[in-house]
Amino acid sequence: MRVTTITRAFLRFISVKKRVVRHNHKHMLKSTLPVNNIPGNLLSKNLKKPSFPDSLKKPAVFIPLIIIGIIYLGLNVWIFFYSAKIARIKLGEFATTMNIPTKKPPQSVFNITPPLTLKPSIIPLKPDDGTKGTYMVSMGKHTGPVVSKIIFDPLDVQKGQTLVVVASIKNDVTVKEVKGTLQTDHGKLEAIFSRIDGSDTNGSWKASFKLNDTVSYTYILTISAQGENGKSEVTTAPRS
Repeated sequence: MRVTTITRAFLRFISVKKRVVRHNHKHMLKSTLPVNNIPGNLLSKNLKKPSFPDSLKKPAVFIPLIIIGIIYLGLNVWIFFYSAKIARIKLGEFATTMNIPTKKPPQSVFNITPPLTLKPSIIPLKPDDGTKGTYMVSMGKHTGPVVSKIIFDPLDVQKGQTLVVVASIKNDVTVKEVKGTLQTDHGKLEAIFSRIDGSDTNGSWKASFKLNDTVSYTYILTISAQGENGKSEVTTAPRS
């Protein structure tokens, strides 16, 4: 008897449960119907757009916010640049205190260093008789004294030394005067020749030059002989 009562109660619970589930299912179908099946009055009531306060619809509300934002941004920029300026001033004072050398500004590109001047090489001199150097001269046919030979002693003369020059001169008539000019690196020297051998028409003439300059690059001797029948001149350059 007790089992039958429990069975009946269980069956009654099951039937009630089915009716509740069936009712909920119908309710869900109604709620998921398309909008077109909903009456117009319900649609207008349920789908009404949300309303906002009228104060937010006015643009005047945002103007103070924009002004405050601009002021805030400008203040931060000013603080940044002012702090950077103070830091540079303190760094300069620290460098001055510690005697730290400051970097020099680069030189102008227009300060061009002039090119180096290269001197030519010195032509070596080769004596042919100890320290002497002999040069044979060919003057050709002309009127006046003829210089046929010139001897330099020493040939490779240095500054402070004395150069002795001997010239062999011939002429049809008397040779009256013989002069010599020696060009050096930075000047020139002059001397008068005197006859040491032979005659006035065929002899050896000698002159001395005391060098107060070098003859490393310029070493040129010019001899001028004057006779009763005219004047002749000959030039010899040992380093050419």
